[in-house]
Amino acid sequence: MSLATKAWITSTAVLYAKFIFTSTIQGGKRFAAGTRPPEDKIFKQYNKTNQLQSFGVEKTGVNAAALEEDIRWQRIVRNDLENIPIGLLVAWGAVQSGGFEAVTTSAIATFTAARLFHTYAYANGLQPHRGYAWALGAASVGVLALNSLYGVTTSDNKKKDN
Repeated sequence: MSLATKAWITSTAVLYAKFIFTSTIQGGKRFAAGTRPPEDKIFKQYNKTNQLQSFGVEKTGVNAAALEEDIRWQRIVRNDLENIPIGLLVAWGAVQSGGFEAVTTSAIATFTAARLFHTYAYANGLQPHRGYAWALGAASVGVLALNSLYGVTTSDNKKKDN
């Protein structure tokens, strides 16, 4: 198995675990903010403050800080859903394309690290760090796409020469 394939598989596993982790945190933030569905009141072990659950429609007693945390984690999850699938899809193409393996491996590792740091920065309100992490991740996907195009065009030329 190539190093690039191993990098892609590792990145996929790490980012999937990160997604489950952040989704779980975000779900907990919803309890504190009162933005879970009303029927979720049965999960008393997660609703430590006994907050009314009403999708956040009923504002009585809602803690503004808890609501901010809920929204922050919703946006982390949404940002992951917008960026990770396409990043991994482009990475898979790069692994398969025949481009430079070292470039593919490095770009996958950079994308994974950038997405992890993006979550940390977003969760802790760190700006411009969050923006830099997003840009680095997006640039990594761009490198993967360009390396894929290089691999496809050079592999076609090699076949013509034979």
